[in-house]
Amino acid sequence: MKSRIRLLAVVAASVLLAACGGGGSDSATASKTSVSSVTTSLLAYRKTATITIAGQGLDQSLTVANAGCLTITELPGASATQRVFSCKMIRPGTVAMSITATDGSSLYAGTMTVPLPAQPQVTMVTSLGTMVFELDPAKAPVTVDNFLQYTETGFYSNKIFHRVEPTFVIQGGGLTADFQAGTTLPPIKLEVGTGLSNLRGSLAMAMSRSLLNAAG
Repeated sequence: MKSRIRLLAVVAASVLLAACGGGGSDSATASKTSVSSVTTSLLAYRKTATITIAGQGLDQSLTVANAGCLTITELPGASATQRVFSCKMIRPGTVAMSITATDGSSLYAGTMTVPLPAQPQVTMVTSLGTMVFELDPAKAPVTVDNFLQYTETGFYSNKIFHRVEPTFVIQGGGLTADFQAGTTLPPIKLEVGTGLSNLRGSLAMAMSRSLLNAAG
């Protein structure tokens, strides 16, 4: 019978190098399910990695959480001894991953390091000059990945600054000169409390008016 699995992708990338034991002997699920190893391939920033989980009783319901992933998707071919997932790594540096049984006992916990050769930068060319922005994917991984998706597709080309509030904000990138809006991606999680502030010269996403705790 095909097992169920809940996948939690928490803004970043992680792999475990050694298994942690499950719950005590009084846990029926933990006694049947164990993780012996977790391995990955293609571990790089904004690339899709393959995460292979090996062990016993893996056809049980599990919760897989990876702080470095934008999304986690299980690949076909699951068995009681192996599960394979794909994950787009959006948080560089050392990040955590965990696997939990249905009773809440820990089956696996550890960290992995996603390399980042250099901080990503974007160049904004306007009618009044050029600006270069350095992005911080370690502190705002979802926002940075979302912004880079827009820049890579040329979404911001020929857009205007439609709102200028002296000493407060300059807003643009969503409308053309004749005030036509482009097709946008779905709203993203509002990343706050990460140590970043909206200071003069900083780049940020506009907060959604219709969705709580969302930006885009």
